Parts: sequence; C-alpha cells; structure tokens
Amino acid sequence: MRLFFNEEEVPEANYVSVIPEGKTLRFCFEGCATSHWGPHGVRGLKGTIPANGILLIGNSFTASQHLDDGSTYADVMQSELKKNGITNYVLNSGKSAVAVPHYITFAKRNLELFKPAWTIIQLRDGDFTSRAWGDDPTVAQFYYEKGQLSVRKPHIFSEKEAMEFHNKNPSVLFAMASDLLNDFFRETKQKFQKLEATHAPTQLSQSPPIEQEVEMLAQAYGNRFSILWLPQIKFSPPYIVDSEIRNTVHSFCQKKGIGFIEPTEDFIQLAKLYRSPYGQRMGYFNRGHLNQEGSLVVGIAAAQEIINLKRAHAIF
Repeated sequence: MRLFFNEEEVPEANYVSVIPEGKTLRFCFEGCATSHWGPHGVRGLKGTIPANGILLIGNSFTASQHLDDGSTYADVMQSELKKNGITNYVLNSGKSAVAVPHYITFAKRNLELFKPAWTIIQLRDGDFTSRAWGDDPTVAQFYYEKGQLSVRKPHIFSEKEAMEFHNKNPSVLFAMASDLLNDFFRETKQKFQKLEATHAPTQLSQSPPIEQEVEMLAQAYGNRFSILWLPQIKFSPPYIVDSEIRNTVHSFCQKKGIGFIEPTEDFIQLAKLYRSPYGQRMGYFNRGHLNQEGSLVVGIAAAQEIINLKRAHAIF
C-alpha cells in the first residue's frame, strides 16, 4: 500500500493552524489526490475572501484532501448553485481532526473573518462524542466546570507567535519535527500526567449531553446555519444505521427551525447499485471518507438547501 502526504500546517494568529496559502497538497493515503489552498485555510480560494460567501465548516469529510480539486462536495455544490443562478462563493474551510467544540470556540472568528451569507456545518455522531471529549490540550473539547457544560479552548496563537514561526521556521522539516514533539508531549501527558492542561480532565460517566452541545452550537452561529448530517449506511439489504445522536440533533433542529440536510435516499439508491458513498478504490469498501459518488450526492443536497432558502426567504 502506498502512503504519502505532504501536509504542512502553520500557525495562524488568533486561531490554531491552517494549510498555508499557496500550498499544493499531494495526498496519497486514502485515494490519491492533489489540492490547492488559499488564505486562512480555505481550499481552492485565490485572492481575498469574497463577500457573502456560503461557509462550509467541517472536518476531513469537508476538507476532502483525498479528492482532487473539482471533486469535493463543496465543488459540486458550487456548480449546482451556479446552474440555479446563485453566484455566492462556497468557502470550503474544512479542517481535519476537529469537532463540535472547535466549531463553537472559533465561531466568532469564522463569522467575523468570512462574513458568510449562510453557514453549513457538517456533522456525524463522533463530532459530539469521541472527538468532542477528552484531555488533549491541542484541540478544543467539552468538559464540565462546576456542573456546567463548557468548552476548553486549545492553544490559540498570538500574532507574535505566528509571526515568529513564519519568520524563523518556514521549512517542512521543522513542521514535521514540531508534530513529533507535539505527539511526544501528548503521550507523556497521557502516560505520566506531568503536563498541565487548562482544566482538569473530564471522564464521561454518562451519555454525552447532545442537546446541550447542539444548543451551544446554535447560539454560537446565531441560528443562521444549517446542519449537514452524513449518515452511516449498511448493506444486505441497504439501510441507514439508526442513531440516537442523529435523532436528538434532528429533533432539536425541527424545534428551532434549523435546516437539516441528510442525503439518506441518495445513499440508499447508491447502495442498491452495490456502491457506497464512502471509501476509495484503493481502500476499504464503505469505510473512510466520501468518495466522488458520495461527494456528488452530498454536494447536490447541500446546494438544494441554499436554493430552498433563496426561494423561501430571498436570502441570496
């Protein structure tokens, strides 16, 4: 199996880190693809941030480093919108290995920096559970403080720190060494608990408070957003896996009037043809990230949400 990727993230002031502007990324871990990156970690953007864009927030399912430029669901969405006379630019700000606490922590940054006409947040079960809780100081995570659900912020770079990195450490080798050091510190902390986190670790002894988590998300984005839910599908016969987390989020969205995008029927139709929206040809079937077929149906579904908003509320 061929494994190769040349991702190099750099610190960004008042944020964590991004793939730098002008970077061409070659990723051959799951699929084999080339992508280009613009300012503030936006994939494919050239030049300044356009006004009234449609902001896509998500993790590696949105960043889609395993797919070539033009094949991601963001690209499909952009094409579908243009066909329907909507010219707002689709801003793909997907960032790998983040979850709901990250989206909450940097909501103010996202809204002030991108000034979107609308935001779509891509989610799955793990964004509220396994990836949202823990004691890793390098990522945003939920925790309880005096019985109150809170978000523990990761290390956020100052202007000075970001400038020092760019001025002194521009090389890929340094980025790789930095990653190794970060891994070492994380492992040391987990094994010996000698490094101090911002807050005490949280061990969940009960089910995660999903409705509270999505409530915090809604407050952070002022209810001016839609949720894009990526369901899990099984075969023989094809069916969508029932999820209590999904049901809770969907119920919350219905009560609050928040858009909930979920391409279940399209996923089922693919499955009836013995195809899956997930997994690359060189990898496992129905596992991993969205492939081109999955990105096609997800992009069309996301575009339809914007088209419906335009028809109903003349937002765009």
